[in-house]
Amino acid sequence: MKLAAFAALAVMSGIVMAQDPPAEDTTKVIRGDLDVVMSFDGALVPVESAEVRAEIEAYQGELVLADVAAHGKAVRKGDTLARLDAKKIDEQIRGAENELAAARTALARAEEDGKLAERGDRLAMEGAVRAARDAASALELFEKIDRPLALQDAEQDVQRMQDSIDDQTEELDQLLKMYKSEELTNATAEIVVKRAKRSLERTKVSLEMTKTRTKKTIEHDLPQQHEMLKSGKDQTGHALEQLQKSAPHAKHDRETGLVRSRHAVTAAEDTLAKLQKDREGLTLKSPMDGTAYYGTLADGRWAGTAEAMKALRKGEKVQAMQVAMTVVGRDLDVHVGVQEADLHQFVAGLDATVVPTGFPSLSWKGKTGDAASIAGMDGMFAASVRLAVSAPRVVAGMRAKVTVDVAELKGVLLLPAAAVKDEGGKKWVSKKGSDKPSEVKVGKTDGRMVEITDGVKEGDEVLSMPK
Repeated sequence: MKLAAFAALAVMSGIVMAQDPPAEDTTKVIRGDLDVVMSFDGALVPVESAEVRAEIEAYQGELVLADVAAHGKAVRKGDTLARLDAKKIDEQIRGAENELAAARTALARAEEDGKLAERGDRLAMEGAVRAARDAASALELFEKIDRPLALQDAEQDVQRMQDSIDDQTEELDQLLKMYKSEELTNATAEIVVKRAKRSLERTKVSLEMTKTRTKKTIEHDLPQQHEMLKSGKDQTGHALEQLQKSAPHAKHDRETGLVRSRHAVTAAEDTLAKLQKDREGLTLKSPMDGTAYYGTLADGRWAGTAEAMKALRKGEKVQAMQVAMTVVGRDLDVHVGVQEADLHQFVAGLDATVVPTGFPSLSWKGKTGDAASIAGMDGMFAASVRLAVSAPRVVAGMRAKVTVDVAELKGVLLLPAAAVKDEGGKKWVSKKGSDKPSEVKVGKTDGRMVEITDGVKEGDEVLSMPK
């Protein structure tokens, strides 16, 4: 009663009574066992698979299906999966064969023409060298021998005519003297003298003609001949020089033409070989034993199957290099996606249990493989579980539950995962009675409990929710 009255009096007086703070929720570091298991939703994928497409390299034209295997058909390696119409490509092959034949003929002609041209160049060069040498020799002979002799001969002609005149003049004088001293008939004397005078006059005329011819020879004929010989030397020398300079270019042009002709043959052979290979590729064969499905399989999911079911029909057109079918083997593995936070625990060689979603009564054991080093578009790191198993009705693309046994730890220090704070890549806890965080090192975790490897000891009390 007194206590109640005091409390009432305290409230009326504005006095606030102190109360004890609420007790903090703590937990102790314990030693125990920890089974670390990771669970994943996985996809069943084939151990072996192969995409089938029309691999066309040179053929230009439509690809029309003539025949195609059924979706889900079991096949053996080498079985025909689809055939494409070959009429158009056969026409192109015939055209390519004609092109190759024409290219080979052109090459043979170019090679023969090249041999003839090479021989012709050699003969032309020899002729040009000989002509230049003869022209130079003719000019030299003219300047050293022919022209001096011609000048001398011309002068001798004039001198001979002059000597003849002198001789005839003397003879005429002697005739006149003789006829005066001898008793000859006047008629005979007149005839002889007349003839001598006439001969002398003609010789004088011949002298003038000879002088004129000599002058012409000296002033015109010999200079003209000299110029012609010099021009001949220049022309033959120029022709030789021109041939010497042009011959390598002509040879280069012929060799370039031969290279082009050989390249044309090689290109035609390559085109024909590619078309023939394309012709064989129009028959799509299974590269392995397995089951043929329409569409593509990527990351355990089928894509394009509905579209392929419509497109892969007789008479329909298909695109080159487009995947038409995927042949998958019977043995299956599982693909899973690992979160980045779990990468440190997911390593190769761990035991895994796989249960196909559609057939929960089945269960397979396998081993984990390495996770990818780079995340996919979904932010997960792709990894595989090696199974190499098969079962009726279980096919690639189905889903599965995957359990991976990460670790089985005995007698380790444990704390609830909520008691460990992660900031800036460091792990810490709040020990009871301390305002400062205590850094710890952690090991494995099953998501609920976490292994503590350093920073606390067994029996330490820490806040269940660190400050």
